[in-house]
Amino acid sequence: LEEDFMPGDIVVKFRPDAQDSLATDSRAFDDGDFMGLRPKSGSPQGEMVLKLSPENRQQVFRALNIASAESNRQLFEADDPDEQLKLDTLRAIDALKKRPDVMFAEPNYIRRTMGEPDDEYYPLQWHYPLIHLPQAWELTTGSSDVIVAVIDTGILSNHPDIDSSRIVDGYDFISNLSISLDGDGIDDNPEDPGDDLEGRSSFHGTHVAGTIGAATNNAIGVAGVTWGGKIMPLRALGNGGGLASDIREAIKYAAGLPNSSGIELPPSRRANIINMSLGGGSRSDLDQQAIDDARKAGVIIIAAAGNFASNAPMYPAAYDGVISVSAVGADKQLAPYSNYGATLDIAAPGGNMSRDYDGDGRLDGVWSTGGNDASGFIQSVYNLKQGTSMAAPHVAGVVALMKSLYPALTPALLDV
Repeated sequence: LEEDFMPGDIVVKFRPDAQDSLATDSRAFDDGDFMGLRPKSGSPQGEMVLKLSPENRQQVFRALNIASAESNRQLFEADDPDEQLKLDTLRAIDALKKRPDVMFAEPNYIRRTMGEPDDEYYPLQWHYPLIHLPQAWELTTGSSDVIVAVIDTGILSNHPDIDSSRIVDGYDFISNLSISLDGDGIDDNPEDPGDDLEGRSSFHGTHVAGTIGAATNNAIGVAGVTWGGKIMPLRALGNGGGLASDIREAIKYAAGLPNSSGIELPPSRRANIINMSLGGGSRSDLDQQAIDDARKAGVIIIAAAGNFASNAPMYPAAYDGVISVSAVGADKQLAPYSNYGATLDIAAPGGNMSRDYDGDGRLDGVWSTGGNDASGFIQSVYNLKQGTSMAAPHVAGVVALMKSLYPALTPALLDV
């Protein structure tokens, strides 16, 4: 009874040796019925849909020798009329299966679209159909066993489209008070206080986290790539950016490795994936070592390639072992700001807010969760951004879906 099927519909296919006789035997469908069941569609030579209703129920049950409900009310009677019809349908199917002239008899199952969430602004998220996410969601919508660490500006945990039950082991790694703007140093609070003293904060980490895993199919806001995956928000960027030393500590923490930040306890479970929508132009051997160690621990690392319309390598995206992500617009062409060149691995939707390619009256940015502190206090909003920073979390979210289907996925296997 828990199966999703049309009450009263019975799909029947007769055995080949019975098909011709049924088609020519006028008695088989006296008054248009078969065993009291009214044909709805099809023919005896193929698949037929036969209709059971409360009006013909007794006739059908007599013809198929089905015992009355009174013989066992606990099993055969239901309070709800629709459920009673479903129950009667299943009893009729069971009887039809026993007939020698019937090859198949089964419910007319209802199939529903799995890949289209009901979030209010999902129709504006052109960037998901562009990478065929609706088809991917028919295979998986993600698993709570997969954790994506977002090394960024932190998170607005009270945002209505951020599911607090999916936020795990967050931390603030900003050691410099002039960068942190939260009045303290390293602690276990990844909340984003803003990164601009004049009320123009980016709330970049919340936007990135929303693309990866906003609360989805909840009838509000936006959808995320993974509906079930968990987010580990690690704050390492603040006013003016972030220090490489803080970012390295966040990488180590996400991978469950010893670090120098003074944190006494590692996360309860290490991240499977790290997203870094951040970068700079200088290479660091210490960065590369941290990334190597995280990969050895089994962590897949993804980073934004940069927004300088240049083929110059940007770090951490250009490090060995990091998946470097460039950006495309809604037209699938390289976005005009996106970096390019030999160090890139993959492209993903990052938006192009100089265009309205789909003609919906809105510029083609990436819609996600965000914040606004222009009024002096932080408001939860939804907004458009563009950049390779927006492209990278699409890849991180898709890898989270892959990991949910194949838990044995490793960095090396993904590289192949």
